[in-house]
Amino acid sequence: MPFQVKFLAVVFLLALAIPVRAQEERVANAQFWTVTAISAAATIADVELSFSCIRRRTCREVNPLIPDSRPKAYAMQAGFTAGYAVIGYFMKKNGIGIWWLPQLSLVGVHGVGAGLALRF
Repeated sequence: MPFQVKFLAVVFLLALAIPVRAQEERVANAQFWTVTAISAAATIADVELSFSCIRRRTCREVNPLIPDSRPKAYAMQAGFTAGYAVIGYFMKKNGIGIWWLPQLSLVGVHGVGAGLALRF
């Protein structure tokens, strides 16, 4: 047997002996981005409906932590929404089954805020 054929046979057998790792599932998959988008939409709805109600002078913001201007409120709420997404990401990455809970709790809070603003 020529040297090249022996060399190729050894390389082929070594390639078969190397374990192939299964492709890991992406953490930021469609489920994660869907929950993140719902959370962001709830945040936007809450800010917009609240400031629309405040502008018409039919309601007022009772949370003292929320700034008086829309851009400042967006900056603050975007930080919270991103922070909750990061928490959910690392929970999902570590295999915690309720990784979606932080973001959907934010959806619940913003849903209540938006619902209350819709009343006025």
